[in-house]
Amino acid sequence: MKFVVFCIVLSTIVSLALTLDCASNTTEVCGDCSPEKRCDTIRVQQRTCLVCFCRCNKGYLKDGGRCVLPKDCPKQ
Repeated sequence: MKFVVFCIVLSTIVSLALTLDCASNTTEVCGDCSPEKRCDTIRVQQRTCLVCFCRCNKGYLKDGGRCVLPKDCPKQ
């Protein structure tokens, strides 16, 4: 039980660290867009944190790794 809680806490810390420690002038190539079957590989230059960088069948993938609807993407 303690191990499960530890894994959840560690996962949360890592995801927050990835979100907060996002480089402002990096290049991202989108990977899998779970749960979508297909994801267009779009290279994005000079993105900022939490920008939806991966266009999926029914949404976009945020830096946090989850697909969201276009209306949920931060405005650029």
